[in-house]
Amino acid sequence: MDPTFAKFIEQGQLSVSNMVLHKYSQLGLTNGEFILFLQISSCLQAGKDFPDLELIAARMGVKNTEVYDLVHQLLAKKMLTIVPVSDVDGKKHDRYSFELLYRKLTALTENDEKKEVDQSSLLATEQVYNSIEEEFGHPLSPIEMETIDSWLKEDHYAPELINAALREAVLSRAYSLKYMDKILLNWEKQNIKSAADVENLQTNRRKSFTGRTNETKKKGNNSKPHIPLYRWSDKPDPKKK
Repeated sequence: MDPTFAKFIEQGQLSVSNMVLHKYSQLGLTNGEFILFLQISSCLQAGKDFPDLELIAARMGVKNTEVYDLVHQLLAKKMLTIVPVSDVDGKKHDRYSFELLYRKLTALTENDEKKEVDQSSLLATEQVYNSIEEEFGHPLSPIEMETIDSWLKEDHYAPELINAALREAVLSRAYSLKYMDKILLNWEKQNIKSAADVENLQTNRRKSFTGRTNETKKKGNNSKPHIPLYRWSDKPDPKKK
């Protein structure tokens, strides 16, 4: 093995979640604070609970006082804490911890995911109004908008379910919210809550209809009178007695 590569391997690897890399700015960390986070994390993963800040300053190419200031900033932002720990011999000592930073990161990620869901829900809701307007061929009246709004907010019908009811109405050439409301109420009684449930219902109906049709055909064939096959060759010859 190449000596240079061997030294590279001996130094070990720093394991950092991409989540930290992608969201450190959203957490409120400056570039300098993030670099210090990486430096301290490297020491912690190497088993050094309380890293030498002067050594870290030398690695970062900055003054010691700058690193001390960055540490105080992380402590003030509650991203870094100093916690007491015990070693294998029961002796207590201090240790740097980024547990609060990870907690804030988790909360930030959950909040971002909630925003994405809310935005997706908003777009789906807007699409319901637009689809009904497009299929009905006219702008929705205030009363029609109130009806759709009640479906979404009071009855809690999923946008995809309302769209499925719209398709049923269009196929029946019934361009009416009253007709759609009857469909939705009927589905609610059958515990139909999603477009997938509607598809399953329709599939079962088709299977049931096909089964009844085949059964009717079978019964129809069985009800036909039996017509015996008469073979002229079996007719007795009157000359032969």
